[in-house]
Parts: sequence; C-alpha cells; structure tokens
Amino acid sequence: MAVLLHPAPSVNPSRPAGRPGLSSTEAARRLAEVGPNAIVHEAARSRWVILRSQFASALVLLMLLAAGVSFSWARGRMARPSWWLFS
Repeated sequence: MAVLLHPAPSVNPSRPAGRPGLSSTEAARRLAEVGPNAIVHEAARSRWVILRSQFASALVLLMLLAAGVSFSWARGRMARPSWWLFS
C-alpha cells in the first residue's frame, strides 16, 4: 500500500498552512450571532414515558395483536384432543 504525502498547500490551497484560525473579530461576530458553543441538556425522561413511547406506533400495536392471536391460537391447538376433527 502506497502512502502519498502532500504538503498542506497542495491539499487545500485556499487555506494556507500555519494559519492560526479565526480572528478575534470573526470569533466575536460568530459568538454574538450563534451564541456559545455549549451543550443544552434536556430534562431526563422517566422510564414509563420511554416505555409508553415504544408502543406509540400503529405497526407495533398491530404486531402485538398478531402475536397475541398467534399465541392464543397455538395454545388452543395444543389443548385439543388428538381425535379433534377440525384443525
């Protein structure tokens, strides 16, 4: 595997190597425009809210209904005697 090394100006000629970053005026302008670079913490959700949100989808409810019908049908088939005429 060949490793190609290029000097920084040839990789990105619009950004000269050794440039320190934002100027103080640009940093102050962005701070005033956007605000500080801080993570906003949300309130913790309770476990019950998380559990309830798992069943908010109609597809999930349909799958639970299908599982319940399948389970009850299988239990009903196992409870029938071997001589039962209808399957």
